[in-house]
Amino acid sequence: MRTRLAGVLKDGLIGGLLAYFAVVVAFAVMNAAQGLSVFHTAAAMGAVLFRGGDTASVVALEPGPILAYNAIHLLGSLVVATAAAFVVFEAEQHHSLWYVGLMLLIAVGFYAILVFGVAGVEIGGVLGWGTVLVGTAVWVGAMTAYLLGAHRGLLAGIRAEAAT
Repeated sequence: MRTRLAGVLKDGLIGGLLAYFAVVVAFAVMNAAQGLSVFHTAAAMGAVLFRGGDTASVVALEPGPILAYNAIHLLGSLVVATAAAFVVFEAEQHHSLWYVGLMLLIAVGFYAILVFGVAGVEIGGVLGWGTVLVGTAVWVGAMTAYLLGAHRGLLAGIRAEAAT
């Protein structure tokens, strides 16, 4: 039991960190390509979350909102990746649970698009829907790629069970 818990926590930590940093790099590149500060997206979302939509139109590169938003983003990535790691470990034991994992992946992706879209696009007006979609795709993709790479036998086991 302890080794399983340690495996879930390790995969959650690594998957969450990879997903978080993948989004940080993606936004830094997208911001730099638009001639903005690499911290622009974090500053804008921090302003929306901590000061409300009215003050987000003037994005100031202040450390408080940037650090606070990044802390929330990192925490969310770690929590989601740990839950995903748990589902992967369960699916290794019970291959029929792969469908539950797929549905949760779709639901989490949809929820992330909804939350960041509403906060960043609709309330704050500081992000475009394209930015939200790219960020979510990078986040989910990095986490999924790590977990599937770390558990290579899972897909083979699911395919083998489906073939019988």
